[in-house]
Amino acid sequence: MDKQQSIITIIVMVVVVILSLVGAYFGANMGYQDKYNKLTKEYAQLLQDNKDITAKQDSGAFTPANLVKAFMNEVKSNNNGNAKLYLSADVQKTMDIKNTLKLGDDLSNITYGTFTETINGDGYKVAMDFVVGEDGAKRTFVLIKEDGLWKIKEIIAE
Repeated sequence: MDKQQSIITIIVMVVVVILSLVGAYFGANMGYQDKYNKLTKEYAQLLQDNKDITAKQDSGAFTPANLVKAFMNEVKSNNNGNAKLYLSADVQKTMDIKNTLKLGDDLSNITYGTFTETINGDGYKVAMDFVVGEDGAKRTFVLIKEDGLWKIKEIIAE
């Protein structure tokens, strides 16, 4: 019986060790997945924060024409939430960007032509030519200073 008890004891110990290793492996992998998910969420938030910071650059770093180009890049990328960061507070909530621009649904194929900046009272007007497919279009963006930052107040289809 001593030999049989020793063998059973050894088998039980091996099973316990194997189950411990399997449990440790799964425990470690679940921890890595949780950490990965947390880092993915933090990364997405940092990207959004970066967009917010870019949209809030002052006029010394962000000329009115550059603001309009940054706005249009967000529109072209179909990031309307980020594009709204460039709009003044009173139009952020109400403006339907694609309908206001009147440049069609497929904005990813739009290319920029020439643009001009003109002083408009305390603000600026930035007129920009677009090429939509084979057609040309011109839009004028009226910019104002809001809390010391350039913001788009109005978009005029010409």
